[in-house]
Amino acid sequence: MLTGRMLDRRYHVVSRIAHGGMATVYLATDTRLDREVALKVMHADLARDGEFVDRFIGEAKSVARLSHQNIVAVYDQGSDGQSLYLAMEYVPGATLRALLRERRWLPWQDALALMEPILAALAAAHQAGIVHRDVKPENVLITPDGRVKVVDFGLARASAAVGNTRAGVIIGSVAYIAPEQVTGAPTDERTDVYSAGIMLFEMLTGRQPYSGETPLAVAYAHVNSDVPPVGSLVGGIPPALDQLVRGATSRDPQWRPANADVFLRGGAVPARRSRAGRLGDRGVGGAGRAGSDRGGHDGAGRRLRRCRLRASRLRRRGVRRNRAVRHR
Repeated sequence: MLTGRMLDRRYHVVSRIAHGGMATVYLATDTRLDREVALKVMHADLARDGEFVDRFIGEAKSVARLSHQNIVAVYDQGSDGQSLYLAMEYVPGATLRALLRERRWLPWQDALALMEPILAALAAAHQAGIVHRDVKPENVLITPDGRVKVVDFGLARASAAVGNTRAGVIIGSVAYIAPEQVTGAPTDERTDVYSAGIMLFEMLTGRQPYSGETPLAVAYAHVNSDVPPVGSLVGGIPPALDQLVRGATSRDPQWRPANADVFLRGGAVPARRSRAGRLGDRGVGGAGRAGSDRGGHDGAGRRLRRCRLRASRLRRRGVRRNRAVRHR
C-alpha cells in the first residue's frame, strides 16, 4: 500500500480508489501543481518486466497526446523504485459498471445517450491511430454532472508484450473481447467497435451475451457463437438499433462499422427516428419493461438525465455546425 507516501518526490498518495488485474489506482495530490490526480501504479511483476516497461512508456506518450473531452487525460509517467505509474486526470463519480450493478439495464434512449460520448472518445483515439483494446464498463467513468470519460487507452497493448509470452493468456476482458483477440488475429479499430457493441448489448438487455464455466469458455463463445438479437430479449427496441448492435458485434470484422465514428453516426439513426423517451416526458425509467418502478430519482438517475441532456446539446451543436458548413 502506498497510502500516505510521497511518490517520486511529487505525488502525495491520499487513498486507494480501485484495484485491478494490472494496477492499483490511488487518489493523490500533485504537490508541484497543487491539484488532485489519479495515480495508476502497475503491479510489481509488470514493473519488473523490461519489455512491458518499454511498451508502457511508449503507449503513455501516445495517449498523452490525446486531447478530448471524453478521454481521461494523461499528465505524467514515471517510476519510483519498483513503482511504475501514470498520473492522470482525477474524475470523481462512478463507473458504468457501478451504474449497471445498480440499475441492471437501461432504456434504449439512455443507453444511446451514454454510448455517444463513449464512441466519440474512441473515434478521437482511432483518428490518432490508437486502439483501446479493452473497452468495458469498468473503463467508462460518469461524473455527478453527467460527463462521460473513457480511461486506460493503450494499457491493453502494453500488457500484450507480456501476455504474448505466456501460453494461454488472453489480453482483454473476456466478456467484451473480440474474436480476433481470442484467436490471435490482427486487431484494429473494429476490435473496439465489437467491444463497444457488446457493452451496448449489456446496457439494453441487462445481461452479457455469453456465459461459461471458465473465462476461456466465454472467450471462445465470442469466436464460435453469434450475439443474440437484442429484440429477441427486450421489447420496444427500434429495429435500426437492433441491427446496429448486430452489425457491431459481428464475428467477422469486415461486417462491423469500420471505426467508432461510423458506429457513432449509425447510433444517431434510431435516436432521430423516435422523439419518445425525452427526459422531460418519461424520466429515466422509461417504458418498455413491465413492472419497472425506477423513476430515476436516485443518484444514478440524475447522472443519466445529465448524460442525456449533454448528448442532446452536442447533437444540436453538430447540426448547427453542419448547416454552417453547407451554407459557406
